[in-house]
Amino acid sequence: LARARLVRADASRYAGLDDALVTPLYTKVHQHCVADGDTAMISALLHNRALLQTTLLVLDEVFGAPRQEEQLRTLKELESTGNLDRGLGNDALNFKVPLLRAELCVTLQRWGEAVELFNAHVDQLGTQYAKRLTATYLAHRAWSLWQLGARHKALDDAEQAASMIRQDADFDDQAIAHGRLAMVFDAAGADDRGRTHRRLAQTALASFREDQARLVLALQKVSASLGG
Repeated sequence: LARARLVRADASRYAGLDDALVTPLYTKVHQHCVADGDTAMISALLHNRALLQTTLLVLDEVFGAPRQEEQLRTLKELESTGNLDRGLGNDALNFKVPLLRAELCVTLQRWGEAVELFNAHVDQLGTQYAKRLTATYLAHRAWSLWQLGARHKALDDAEQAASMIRQDADFDDQAIAHGRLAMVFDAAGADDRGRTHRRLAQTALASFREDQARLVLALQKVSASLGG
């Protein structure tokens, strides 16, 4: 039951539903896990929630609608998630936490901290899932390096990121990577490349919004069948 509820909560978060609807779903999962003494499921809940929330926050910031208060709150939640993982010895999930923190640091303009986190963890990515996100992380690092004045390193990262964006990556990840690269190339005066990445970012964002809309309809059907 807890797993089914977690799937519904995660889907609701991914769909971009209001916090007033999503938070109670996660709360029910947490209560069920506590009652069962299932700390592994609590860890999975915290990771899923942080991952999905971070992605949506980064997406909004890249497209010009930053939510600083929520970014700071999510950053604190990630610290708690990392602490729980260390206590459980959960290395399988814990590798994601520093990279999620790094992404949020970029949105908060904490450039130096972001670069340190990316430097420490990007090269260690090993899973197929993580490799699909390498381009996104490099694009973030490129933007951070540019802001710190390390222009040559920034452009090196940007070029590498541009060559690594994968068509099998999720639409939200593609939108973030292309959007961030557009910012770097615009700042560098490479207007044509900036326009190209901005167009690709908008295309990926539109596909992501379509996915969200379809998921909202599916969740409405689930809610109706469950009576709310």
